[in-house]
Parts: sequence; C-alpha cells; structure tokens
Amino acid sequence: MAHVRVPQDSVRLTMSERVGSPMALASREIVVPARAHGLAPRQQEAMLAHELAHVLRRDPAWQVLASVLEAALFFQPLNRVARRGMQEAAEELCDDWAVRHTGSGCTWRAA
Repeated sequence: MAHVRVPQDSVRLTMSERVGSPMALASREIVVPARAHGLAPRQQEAMLAHELAHVLRRDPAWQVLASVLEAALFFQPLNRVARRGMQEAAEELCDDWAVRHTGSGCTWRAA
C-alpha cells in the first residue's frame, strides 16, 4: 500500500446525513454520508482515496467550469457530451489512483 502526503489542513473531511454518496467539492472538502461510518476500514480507505484523487486533480472545479460553459453555450449540444466525457474519465482515473494508493478497488456503492 502506498501513502500520499497531503498537508493536514489542505483537505477538509466532513460527514453529512443529507448526502447519499461521497463527494469532493471545489473548496477542497470531501463530504461523506453518515452511513459510511459503518463501512469496513478498507472500504472507508478506498472511498476516501477515490475522493482525495478528485480533490488533488481539481475535478470539482473543472466540473463547475464545464457546467458553466455548457449552460452559457446551451445551443452547442457537444458541450454536454464533452462535460459528460470529462466526468466519466475523471471517475475512471480516480478509481485507478485509489487502487494504486490503497491496493484495493473502490467498493463503495450508493444505495
């Protein structure tokens, strides 16, 4: 298992009853659902590694930018295709990153 050095104050981790699945925010915050507390430690580690990869890649900020461009240029339908492609690629890259850094796949699935 590899370890990643991240400055302690650079990523905020919060828990919420209001979210159904973990998410990374553009403010360098990872929000996990309260029910994630009941996951096995390896599952928690894989879930957090995946979301940390999103934060380190700055995916939330890119997704906000892509959404703004899609809305502003609504008359061009390929913007939606591009944004979805970016989102799918980001998910796969973050899964790969999580596997490389934890040695296991992401086993979290939203209900």
